[in-house]
Amino acid sequence: MIQVLLADDHSLVRASLRAILDSEPDIEVCGEAADYDELVLKVSAATDVIVTDLSMPGAGIQQAMRDITEKFPEVPVVLISMCEERELRAATNGLGASGVLDKFKAGSELAGAIRTVVAGGTYPIAAESAGDSSRV
Repeated sequence: MIQVLLADDHSLVRASLRAILDSEPDIEVCGEAADYDELVLKVSAATDVIVTDLSMPGAGIQQAMRDITEKFPEVPVVLISMCEERELRAATNGLGASGVLDKFKAGSELAGAIRTVVAGGTYPIAAESAGDSSRV
């Protein structure tokens, strides 16, 4: 069972993501966070993957990624955002995430992205960017 820690500052988004993942037989949401500070505190050795919004209150995505990578370098992170594809690629460049996903595609692609990064792969923003070397 893949253990997912969800982080988004909007409770409705967290509930929607949880509902999507609850329908997957091999994925379980093990915790939720409403800001970066709470996210960093809730990551544990039992966490298989983190799905987090790119923009939330707290220490900031750069600091959160540094803290997570320092304590749990083996835990992949999938960043989600409402940003357009080009803007999302630019914003996530250099953060060390294993995947990025447009929130508009989360309903159809989130479970696949999680499985891909847990297996050691990276998840592109969209299928049409699969050949794009600028993906995370």
